[in-house]
Amino acid sequence: MLIFARKHKKPVFISEATPVRQIDNLYFDSDLKKEKLEKTIWKEWFIPFFKTINKNSDVIKAFSYINSDWSSQPMWITNSTFNKVDSRLQVSKYVSQKWKEEIEKPKYLNASDELWNKGLKN
Repeated sequence: MLIFARKHKKPVFISEATPVRQIDNLYFDSDLKKEKLEKTIWKEWFIPFFKTINKNSDVIKAFSYINSDWSSQPMWITNSTFNKVDSRLQVSKYVSQKWKEEIEKPKYLNASDELWNKGLKN
């Protein structure tokens, strides 16, 4: 996707990002409420996510994050991908702080009264 976008001078939007940890067809607990997992999830999912965005900032122009307790929703209870995922940032003090530190960097546009007056580069 990134190679295609670069080749055709197209922007990339990463939609519906959420921390799912997997190796092959095995899915691992990604519940941010669990203190014993929050640092592991940050290291294994969030750091590579932001590294990918930073490394490919020439084409990745936006992303959306799904801040949801997937495991509490009936449609995902039997789904092996999402039945162990609670991606709500606010349930983990550690991940919340790390997220805030990252998102407050000047490269990200955040909601504000002045947002539309800033103008967009590129």
